[in-house]
Amino acid sequence: MGTLTGLSPGDESNFLAGLTYVNIHTIDFPGGEIRGQLIPLHDSAVIPGNAFKVTIPKTQATVTKFVKVKVLNADDKTEPLPDTIQLVPTGSCTGVTIGTPDFDPSTPTPEDTVSLAGGKSKAAKVAVTVDSSLITTTNPKAPYRCTFDFSSTTILSGPNNDPT
Repeated sequence: MGTLTGLSPGDESNFLAGLTYVNIHTIDFPGGEIRGQLIPLHDSAVIPGNAFKVTIPKTQATVTKFVKVKVLNADDKTEPLPDTIQLVPTGSCTGVTIGTPDFDPSTPTPEDTVSLAGGKSKAAKVAVTVDSSLITTTNPKAPYRCTFDFSSTTILSGPNNDPT
């Protein structure tokens, strides 16, 4: 592991986009014996939200509540290129369905990815549907508790710059 220094602005942009590689040449392999892609570290995070409660009226079998879940591009604010960050719900709860996160509700289908510059954040709208007919409990007066999580992933894209 080392530090990459002396890059021109164009080289730095290529490096941050994952378009830079190292090709090590030897006497036996003058065209290159070992090649490695240099991938910059990209970090994203889900910003913790508040717990919420869903109450199902006796006259309804299901209730849908919309929650906002925020992601952060945790890269340095000076990074010149934005990263694509995907928000993914994890975990399962009987009787509870977590919808696809949607960063742009104005589009016809949910967008679970967002392009964010370093240090920027954005919230996605997520539908949480609870179906009381699927929830069983030994004490109907006790609240049903359910926990689910969200994870964020930075999606690296761009062409493979391998000349071979």
